Amino acid sequence: MTTLLRTLIASPRLPHAASNLDLCYVSTSSPCIIAMSMPAVSYPHMLYRNPSSAVLRFLNGAHGTDWAIFEFRAEGTGYTDAELGGRVYHAPFPDHHPPPFALVPRVVGSMREWLAGGADGGGERTVVVHCKAGKGRSGTMSCALLIAEYGYTAERAMARYTEARMRKGFGEGVSIPSQRRWVGYVEAWTGKYGKRYVERRVRVHALHIWGLRQGVRVAVQGFVEQGREIKTFHTFGKHERREITGGTAPDAADVILEPENSLWLPSSDVNIDFEKRSSKIGAIGLAVVTSIAHVWWNAYFEGEGGEKESGVFEIAWKDMDGIKGTLRKGTQALDRLQVVWSVEREGEIVVEEPERGEAVESLHRGEGDGSVHSKGLGVKWVQGEEGNEDDLVGEGETAKPDTAKADTAAAAVETKVITSGTLIVEEGGEEPYTVKESKIGAVKRSSVVDG
Repeated sequence: MTTLLRTLIASPRLPHAASNLDLCYVSTSSPCIIAMSMPAVSYPHMLYRNPSSAVLRFLNGAHGTDWAIFEFRAEGTGYTDAELGGRVYHAPFPDHHPPPFALVPRVVGSMREWLAGGADGGGERTVVVHCKAGKGRSGTMSCALLIAEYGYTAERAMARYTEARMRKGFGEGVSIPSQRRWVGYVEAWTGKYGKRYVERRVRVHALHIWGLRQGVRVAVQGFVEQGREIKTFHTFGKHERREITGGTAPDAADVILEPENSLWLPSSDVNIDFEKRSSKIGAIGLAVVTSIAHVWWNAYFEGEGGEKESGVFEIAWKDMDGIKGTLRKGTQALDRLQVVWSVEREGEIVVEEPERGEAVESLHRGEGDGSVHSKGLGVKWVQGEEGNEDDLVGEGETAKPDTAKADTAAAAVETKVITSGTLIVEEGGEEPYTVKESKIGAVKRSSVVDG
């Protein structure tokens, strides 16, 4: 029964034939990369995930002590490092999202150093990556390693990962649009920009939205806590909306959203989040979420490697990320989005490729029992939720057209240098990670009423 359940849960992914575990060899040598779903140490996870004891038997039998785990679970691993042999390196970021780009050089460099046998040299070693299912986050970082250190193109790396990890006809290994965009960024970072990345504060000046439907909440988000957490920096209100023309659909309009106060994000990674709700059901504080979408982009790469201090990021609704890592977004909430942005050079941080043999500490592990709560469609409790009815900017008063122009960022440059290399195992966490998203169809408190 347990084997059947595990097979059903992992059915889109190819199992390892010899061990019947949910894992695969992305590459068998130069480099040797194994991708797997999360190891489980307790029930009920052991019913449908890889039992940690079976994982250890396989890895020790096939690779001796020449393997190390790189895990990316901001929601927590559910196990201690000691339970997985002590060679566990933490680089957590949230499920269904790309990593903070500043994390990529750190992880890639650390993987490279482990595979090389460290500063003292040694034989061939194996990198074992996992997130929850061993698909999106693991695939993004596996592709990053193949591109940055082994000469793969983004297209070739993603194709290799899909071939190794997925059954035919079950889609791409790295399928989330924003994660695929990040893999493309890695190719640009490796080649065009010579492995130089600069982290700068980003100012969001305005959102231009074509065909915005009624009852849509629009928020600007970014990473905090070294990427373990996604923070909402601003949710637009109706007073920040100016309607330009009627939209393509009866309930749609072309609008400009401009934050009342200057809107700055601490890093170059930016997420624009959309949630469309129906009218509140009676007086009991329930609303039906009918569409969800978001899109991550990075100002350094959209600004051509930092050459441009301002710009416009543009994307169509069909190309945005959907629910729980799928392309499914529910009913259409808008047609097209443009984000007008600029960066601040003062206080920028240069993230450099690690030197050979260089070591940095592992990031703090994600905290939690390994459970993931994601946004989704369905009935939602909204009474008492942070925000109010003005946060539904899908309808509002018509205003005269205006032009949103990006300000030129400060010219003064004060740089810091961050280097990265081999991750050093470190137990414990700085503080608990709390998933900020709501569960699909779950009840969530809010003061939002009918938009």
